[in-house]
Amino acid sequence: MVVKWSMNSPRMLELRRHGCWAVALLALTLGCKAQVETTRVLGQVTYKDRPIAGGVVNFFPAAGGRPLAGVIDTEGQYQIDLPAGDYAVAVQSSPKYPAGFKEGDPLPPPDPHAVPARYSLQKKSGLTATILKQEEPQTVDFALK
Repeated sequence: MVVKWSMNSPRMLELRRHGCWAVALLALTLGCKAQVETTRVLGQVTYKDRPIAGGVVNFFPAAGGRPLAGVIDTEGQYQIDLPAGDYAVAVQSSPKYPAGFKEGDPLPPPDPHAVPARYSLQKKSGLTATILKQEEPQTVDFALK
């Protein structure tokens, strides 16, 4: 027995209506990710009381997950939005680019005199930060020795 359904039959209209609801529900479910509340964190990174001119501050969540990074500007300042929690921190300085460096050239290693290598390793840096859940920015400075 072959059943032919018309696109306008009551059964097809019902299936299309349910299909539209299913697609709408799926779109809402996929489009509504839980938003994580963050705190703006800003600070300065210094080594021997002098600002580090460029680099990255890496925040490794103690609870696990991917690290988050804030870029250090030429004045040693950084800012980043972080969820509240405890973090292990590592600092990496920018490399010094040789004269004539152009895009596509191999990157030089970080400047060994800007920051000692131990600060670039999460487990050896000894740097930590506790970020509080708050609306106003939190200052977290790192004075490396």
